[in-house]
Amino acid sequence: MKNRACPRAGSAYLHLVKAQLLTALTYKTDFILAILGNVAVMLASIYLWQAAYRSQLLRTGVDLDSMITYVVMVALMNACYSGTIEFTLQHRITQGDVVIDLIRPIHLLGSYLAVDLGLTVSAFLSRVLPMLAVALVFFPFNPPASLIHGGLFLASALMGYLILWLCAALIALICLWHIQLGHLGAVKDGFILLLSGRIVPAWLMPDFLRPIMDLLPFQHIYQTPLSFYIGQINLAQASLILARQALWTLALLALVQWMWFSGKKQLLALGG
Repeated sequence: MKNRACPRAGSAYLHLVKAQLLTALTYKTDFILAILGNVAVMLASIYLWQAAYRSQLLRTGVDLDSMITYVVMVALMNACYSGTIEFTLQHRITQGDVVIDLIRPIHLLGSYLAVDLGLTVSAFLSRVLPMLAVALVFFPFNPPASLIHGGLFLASALMGYLILWLCAALIALICLWHIQLGHLGAVKDGFILLLSGRIVPAWLMPDFLRPIMDLLPFQHIYQTPLSFYIGQINLAQASLILARQALWTLALLALVQWMWFSGKKQLLALGG
């Protein structure tokens, strides 16, 4: 029976990915507005960094072309990194609907991940590709530093997405113990915005912030993948940095699993 269950569970996850992909692609107006918004932010960021470099306000070891490449890739990654785990799980826990989810024959968090992967695929097709076309026309940016760096970027970006998703899941799971989270989610988003390299790359951060970034997983969401892309990480360091990123991913996964099983046990003990 176990051997039959695994393929069925796998097909269920794939069905969730496909269903979310088709649902997301249905709302064309939302996607058009999202594309326009993301393109506007991308163009504004590019013009801002161009002005900063031309005014010679910055003294960095990164040239303007690499900086534009970094900004464009941040915008593309941000458009692709889609997820609803924090809002959905938090809402279902606070409303008590999560008890119904527990009787489903698949792992609950796995089903939410499958839904968010469907959103990510739809975002890539409907947002990232049009943004990429705009960027190539108006601001041609550099390809990966090498084919190897391109492969390292993809592997690192995948783990970066998982780290972002797991951080959101951690915040939502706190609702199993504390119904009202207040502004905790916004605080988490603020830390990610500041320390992930999404707004300002690590090499432009103040010296006192860089050790803090090294102690936290947030830089592995954007900074690490993009450092591979532009070739700022040499191949001799690649295995160590990828291993560090993988350890953070596994540590967050273990913490999410522990919180989920502990919270579920408490939920069932209280009768839902």
